[in-house]
Amino acid sequence: RSTRDLVRLLNDEDTTVPAAGADAGDALAAAIDAVVDRMRRGGRLVYAGAGTSGALAALDAAECGSTFGSPPGEVLAVVADQDADEDDRAAATNALHGLTLRPEDCVVAVSASGSTPFALAALEVARDVGALGVAVACVPDSRAASLAQHEVAVVVGPEVIAGSTRLKAGTAQKLVLNTISTVT
Repeated sequence: RSTRDLVRLLNDEDTTVPAAGADAGDALAAAIDAVVDRMRRGGRLVYAGAGTSGALAALDAAECGSTFGSPPGEVLAVVADQDADEDDRAAATNALHGLTLRPEDCVVAVSASGSTPFALAALEVARDVGALGVAVACVPDSRAASLAQHEVAVVVGPEVIAGSTRLKAGTAQKLVLNTISTVT
């Protein structure tokens, strides 16, 4: 294919993401209401993820202070240090225990597949301490969703490049995280 055909293909695929996000709108609104309720009680918004999902979570958390005046420590991201660490359940568990997670806190685990061990471990820690768990994935009924009180499934379908999670899935996750932090 020509470069122009490839650009068109990627753009065409990207245009499907907002509709998938709109389909998840009710679930996203319910999750945000639950996050707001916890944060009004002094809780924190803690994102957790690995790879692209973790990078997007860290970006969203980092922008909350300058954009919304959030005090330091109110919105945080716990991310795997490297893509290879996405299977490191202990790293997520230790990082969340290091935050002294409380029942007022909210853990939003971001994983395109909803099965990344790092994200699953974060939701397990949230559940164990009574914190709110929100699973953001690009498939319905994921393992992450089974560990969370709220599932936000933005079903974007197959990627142009098989196995990638940084294309439509990454765009969907960025839109969901933007919405969570902005509305909250």
